[in-house]
Amino acid sequence: LRAGNAEHAAEAIEALLSRGAQVDAEAPGGDNGMHCTALIEAARLGMVDAVQRLVARGARVDHETVEGNTALIIAAASGQLETLAAVVSLGASIDHENKDGNTALMLCAKQNLSESCAALIRHGASINHENRFARTALLAAAESGAADVIMGMVGFGAMAEAENAAGETALLLAAKNGRVPAMVTLLDCGARVDTCNSEGETALMTAAAAGQGEACMVLLERGATKRRQRKDGHVAITLAAKAGQAHTCALLLQHGSPHDHETNEGDSALTLAASEGHLPTIGALLQHGAQVDRETRAGR
Repeated sequence: LRAGNAEHAAEAIEALLSRGAQVDAEAPGGDNGMHCTALIEAARLGMVDAVQRLVARGARVDHETVEGNTALIIAAASGQLETLAAVVSLGASIDHENKDGNTALMLCAKQNLSESCAALIRHGASINHENRFARTALLAAAESGAADVIMGMVGFGAMAEAENAAGETALLLAAKNGRVPAMVTLLDCGARVDTCNSEGETALMTAAAAGQGEACMVLLERGATKRRQRKDGHVAITLAAKAGQAHTCALLLQHGSPHDHETNEGDSALTLAASEGHLPTIGALLQHGAQVDRETRAGR
């Protein structure tokens, strides 16, 4: 049945079904070589007539591969927009999650497939759907750096500053992963540079701790507050020092970050770097004015 499908032989498909072929029979191939049905293969290849014929003859439109992908997910991720529309009209679940928790919209967002994303949203995909891992399509796009998708989603109504159940925002995820074009797009679309999550962490803090120097530079140029504190009293420079990000520490200090700031526990950037044994970071802090014999409030 799949062989007939791949050859665009609608008559062969009909003949095989008439002779008892199982419409949802699975065979190796397609998605990771497992659980590929004729319908899923037709969706991948963009064979609209075959999709419609197979569903009319009883194929389950939401049949899942071993990865949990459906014909809709496969069509969308393959850029088959006409087929996407066809399976939606045939009753496909548009917000179905695969085994990794990804919907069709999330997968397309990750891959920067802006046309597929727009088509899915127009057909009713929930732009703010949060999966069991607290991910949305906008967060997926930000994490992977899909700037075009971010622009389109904001145009469709996605909130650039929305925080998920895990306390993540698109700007924080983009900063953590060094996705500078995505960061710039989010900022241009209205995300505030000092927006923080429920713990008080800003994109500058996240980027500093991850050693994303270019991201830090962009945020600083956009006016990020260097002295902004997280709930535990950490600022960008202390987080960078604790993580041993020597180059990022130097960058922050060159732009006026306070080397003598102390956290709620009474730690400075220098004491944090020393306690973690980060020698290059200690050197960077001393080079930019940190005092080796200065005692913190905690006596360190």
